[in-house]
Amino acid sequence: MENMLTLLINSLLLRRATVQEHFVFVLDNYQVITNECIHRALSFLLEHLPPHMHLVLATREDPPLPLAQLRGQGDLLELRAIDLRFTQEEAATFLIEVMGLPLSMDESALLQARTEGWITGLQLAAFSLQGRDDPEAFITAFSGSHHYVVDYLLEEVLNRQSEDIQDFLLHTCILDRLSAPLCDAVREQDGSQALLDFLERANLFLVALDDQGQWYRYHRLFAEALRQWLQQTAPALVPALHLRASRWYEQHGLTARAVSHTLAAPVPQPGPLVEPLTCREREVLQLLLDGASNREIARHLVLSMNTVKKHVLNICGKLNVRRRAQVIAKAQMLQLL
Repeated sequence: MENMLTLLINSLLLRRATVQEHFVFVLDNYQVITNECIHRALSFLLEHLPPHMHLVLATREDPPLPLAQLRGQGDLLELRAIDLRFTQEEAATFLIEVMGLPLSMDESALLQARTEGWITGLQLAAFSLQGRDDPEAFITAFSGSHHYVVDYLLEEVLNRQSEDIQDFLLHTCILDRLSAPLCDAVREQDGSQALLDFLERANLFLVALDDQGQWYRYHRLFAEALRQWLQQTAPALVPALHLRASRWYEQHGLTARAVSHTLAAPVPQPGPLVEPLTCREREVLQLLLDGASNREIARHLVLSMNTVKKHVLNICGKLNVRRRAQVIAKAQMLQLL
């Protein structure tokens, strides 16, 4: 293969001596290439690329080529998912002028925000909007649970992934933010960092929230579609996933997020208190609802830490729960304060 490419490169160099034209070699859908010989051959070509030749790769995921080296040399131009998102102006042009929809600029901007500029999402929404008399109501309600969006994402994205990736996506779609340790806790198994790295390389609707590769989120429509599919295929798993997330957040001092997941887990209708709360316990409960730590409660009420812990333990017993996040969630449901 390298011998053939060497002959090709030499031929191109000789051609350059007589013809000064630049030309572009385009390879589309490069993600389907799995043969290592082809990857090595293309790497060899990139190392010896004639100055008047330009290589364009269209791919859904990062190819196994020396991208870092090319990037460092200034020889790589990258157009990523964020660069392909439609702006508000581009979305308005597409929806109003191309698709011929009678939308206002505000309605177009709202749909662009709900799809995050994803062109396929805009197109699917545009198909659904044709012939409707209530575009504003449709746009406000448009989400990843719309059957056009669900069908597309299931057929074109989810069903094409390995079983491990499908399981990871469904188990973690209940999270608004993802990190490897949090995903490990929700899935009750290690290895989430490698899977997050794969999703990022494969451009699978994963949005980085920092430059360190620690926190991510799913594209909103993708997350909504996954959640609907999870609810349809494994509804009994949903409460367990939320409670695992709540437990992890509580252990890391993020009470508000812990409570959010506790409330998201379907629970039986709360019954009455086992025993009424005392005045001091109600004071402690109010501070818990305000997000105060045991140390902050002790300082505010001029109590010892052991006394605060005893009050919290008593409140848990009377509410028939075990954890602080569950205390807050049940107190809100019972409207105790």
